Amino acid sequence: NGATLPVAEKFRETCTTLTTEFSPSQPPRCALPPDSDVNLLIKMASKNGDALHAALRRPVLEGGGAYRPGPRKKAQRILEKARDDYGGDVARVVDVERATGVFDSLDALNSTLLLLRRLASEGLLSIRRCKDAFFAHKQDSGYRDVKLFVEVSGTGFVGELQLNLRRIIQIKDVAHKIYDVERALED
Repeated sequence: NGATLPVAEKFRETCTTLTTEFSPSQPPRCALPPDSDVNLLIKMASKNGDALHAALRRPVLEGGGAYRPGPRKKAQRILEKARDDYGGDVARVVDVERATGVFDSLDALNSTLLLLRRLASEGLLSIRRCKDAFFAHKQDSGYRDVKLFVEVSGTGFVGELQLNLRRIIQIKDVAHKIYDVERALED
């Protein structure tokens, strides 16, 4: 009948709150010296990746999701992203180490977002940025997610956690192929 489901409204409120709380004026940056090279960032990711995954896996599983560590971003793609988006500053590429939390319901996804927010308020991890592509930044492909850029316990290393619904993940491969073509055309 066109009415918003209560769980969807709660989820929208959580996304709005997180985006408001964790939207710095500048994109997050790993704690590296200015003009650091890509190898230093990859070394930092290698050193801190396990701690990042350990900190993020537990709340995703507790919330009823599946935790899927992603592949580490390759040096060439880091350099492209740094050049295209951050004026060459590789330390601003904060999705070198990444994972996806996959959920079967909005309620479980929302509960996990709230749990991650609580962990941040307790100082167990630091959310450096929240990007809401469910409501605020929808993509034409139909793909949706919420991305949290997280630093674990003062390491200076920031990684990415995408949170999503299983049904949307099913279209991700197709949407990502379109994204790859668009990116190649822009280059």
